[in-house]
Amino acid sequence: MIDISACFPNYARAVMAALDVAGHRGYLVGGSLRDILRGVTPHDYDMTTDATPEEMLEIFRDFRVIPTGLKHGTLTVLSDGHPIEVTTHRVDGEYLDSRRPESVSFTRQLSEDLSRRDFTVNAMAWHPETGLIDLFGGREDLEKGIIRAVGEPQKRFSEDALRILRAFRFAAQLNFEIEPRTLSGAAACREGLAHISAERIFSEVSRMLEAPAAVRGFRAMLDTGCEARAFYHTVLQAQLAGIAATKAGVTGAEVDAAARKVIEAAGYGPYFGHGYGHGIGLQVHEWPSCNASGETVMTENMVASAEPGIYLPGKFGVRIEDLVVFKADGCENLTESPKDLIII
Repeated sequence: MIDISACFPNYARAVMAALDVAGHRGYLVGGSLRDILRGVTPHDYDMTTDATPEEMLEIFRDFRVIPTGLKHGTLTVLSDGHPIEVTTHRVDGEYLDSRRPESVSFTRQLSEDLSRRDFTVNAMAWHPETGLIDLFGGREDLEKGIIRAVGEPQKRFSEDALRILRAFRFAAQLNFEIEPRTLSGAAACREGLAHISAERIFSEVSRMLEAPAAVRGFRAMLDTGCEARAFYHTVLQAQLAGIAATKAGVTGAEVDAAARKVIEAAGYGPYFGHGYGHGIGLQVHEWPSCNASGETVMTENMVASAEPGIYLPGKFGVRIEDLVVFKADGCENLTESPKDLIII
């Protein structure tokens, strides 16, 4: 049995104590509590409180504070140089864009705040006096290695489609299984991923690529049919568009440059700025010609397998395969729909 109190550092305890002295209550929540229960030291600590943003500004007047997202109830408190995010208990309003609530209202009830969270393993709270508060069976799911949505999965994912990718990412990072109803809910709501920005998709996918059980996360993505929105309709489609902008007579390097140009114009440049690679993987289906520099030249009517993908060099990657033919006036995609995402 993990002793949470023994794992709770003094600088975070000081923030919680300031709330207690003021007659309020702060609780450790989210990934920091989840990690402690797993026996892992958290990178940072998050709290939720019944104090309003205005009350927090007064309570933490002797601390250095950063109004990170004050209108949404979040204040970053610096304690002994460490940032602690403290957020007022809140209830989300209606979601109209599969991403963000139209409004946020504050509440004094911890249970209302926990019930809006994504997965049971992230919906627990702790305070030294109350101990662990687990309304949705998060600790049991944590022990069994299960990712389970809080409440009705389709409701959770229709509210915010990014939660679908978060489910895959947690499965990859924690090597957990996604509970069947939660997986089915992700599949039912996958079109909502069209509302997620390239930057958000990159953030989740890049963390999946680096995760210890990356294959598990990507398999879940394939099982739910989410790869089209997460990959093909985003970065891989941009790569194919770059290839299509070329024509017979170009070199392989020029095809690669054209793909990168379209990728960056489409807003997917971040995929390639953090040690990630990309490749079009042109596999020609006939003996290629070369120019004076020894570079492969795409001759007219040459057919090639275009294999756009992203990868973490030496570790993991994903790609698709499309057939293309180089013409004098352009490059034609011969594949009506993308083949399955391939894990490499």
